[in-house]
Amino acid sequence: LMALWGPELKAPFQGLRVSLLGSKLISLNFGEIKHQNHLTMKGKAAHLIIIVSILFIGSLQANSQVKKTCLGRWDFEAPSAPQGYNFGVIEIKNDSINTIFSGTTYKFPSVWVRITNDSVTYKTVIDGTDVLFSLKVENASNIGGNAVWSDGETRMILKKKTN
Repeated sequence: LMALWGPELKAPFQGLRVSLLGSKLISLNFGEIKHQNHLTMKGKAAHLIIIVSILFIGSLQANSQVKKTCLGRWDFEAPSAPQGYNFGVIEIKNDSINTIFSGTTYKFPSVWVRITNDSVTYKTVIDGTDVLFSLKVENASNIGGNAVWSDGETRMILKKKTN
C-alpha cells in the first residue's frame, strides 16, 4: 500500500499494518498494536497494584502482630551500663515507653517512640543524659538490642515479665 502512495504515507501512519491475501486487501489497522500494548500494560499495572496491596496489607497485619507482641512489661539487663542502671523494667505501650531501674519507683518516660516491623526505637532522658534505645523483637518472650548515650553504650537483654 505504501508502495502505491509513496513514502509520504509512512510518517503519519507509523503503526500501520496491512494484511493481503494475494492482491486483495484483507485488513488495514492503524495503531492497533500500540492500543493492544496499552491495554496489556494497563492489565499488568492492575495486577501489580493488586499484588502490592496484598503485600502491604499483609505487612500491616504482621506489624500489628509484632507491635502486640512487644507491648507489656519487660525485665531488662544492661551488662555494660553504669552501676545502678544495669537492671530494671521497661514498660512498652502503644505510644510511650517507661524505663524503671531496679531499686527505684521513678519511671523515665520516652521522649519519642517508633515501633515498626520488628523494631522498637525510643529516646529517653536519664539523669540529664539522652539515651537512645534500639531494640529488636526476637520472639514473643525475648527482645535484644542496645542503648547508646554520650559516654558509652550497652547491650540490652529483655525478657517478658510473666506477672
